[in-house]
Amino acid sequence: RETMQVPRDGPELFLKHVGQVVVVESRTFAPAMDQRPIQVNDLPPRLFVASAGAHEQTEGRRFEKIRVRGNCANYPEAYARLLNHLGRFAADFDHRPDAESILEDSRAIWLKVGPRGEQGLAEVLCFLGMNAQNKGNLDRAESFHKEGLAVAQRCNHHRIIAGTTMCLGMIEYHRGNFSRAMDLYQQSRDVAQRAGDLLLISLAGENLGELLIQQGSYDKARPLVERGLEINEKLQFRFGLAATWIEFAEYYRHQGSYVQ
Repeated sequence: RETMQVPRDGPELFLKHVGQVVVVESRTFAPAMDQRPIQVNDLPPRLFVASAGAHEQTEGRRFEKIRVRGNCANYPEAYARLLNHLGRFAADFDHRPDAESILEDSRAIWLKVGPRGEQGLAEVLCFLGMNAQNKGNLDRAESFHKEGLAVAQRCNHHRIIAGTTMCLGMIEYHRGNFSRAMDLYQQSRDVAQRAGDLLLISLAGENLGELLIQQGSYDKARPLVERGLEINEKLQFRFGLAATWIEFAEYYRHQGSYVQ
């Protein structure tokens, strides 16, 4: 049987222990808006050795500095899942130039894992697309997202389908294809509602609301923005709350209500 070729000494990761789950977080920024808990049984204890004296306090959260060591080849899926998150944080929060190479390493492992790794593959393709979007390479981003969407549809993963569809909508928005962007935002919101994913319902709805505001469809936009505010308050998602209040400001500005 082929042995997975992964490093014996992997990158440093930052983990937060919450009950029975371990959540990958950024050391220098707030948690990713779509972070997904990684089950403890996905992370065999033999895979980790904690660095001594590496505890930090940041905004009331306690982080533990972990270095992946040894036995990585025995747990390719757990290692690839960690690379997914590390690459995402490297791209979004630390702006590290090696973000894409980290994500490509993860992609290679998921491809070797085969059909049972399709969810992880779809996720890393979404992150690769987002990284390309952040750099302004819309064509490359679109290619990653379309490939990831096809994989997510095969494994029927609604969260990734909704998120990737929303990213494709953002690409069309930046190209000036507003009608197509609105269709994709609506599709994303519909899938997120079926999946019960509140955060994606809010994000897709707010993107759709922004376009409706720009087009003067205020009656259609307001319920979407209000729903986003309600969800962000429920989730205590401060970044989302700030973005929603800004969107409310735009809602009033476009109508000439400058005091509000």
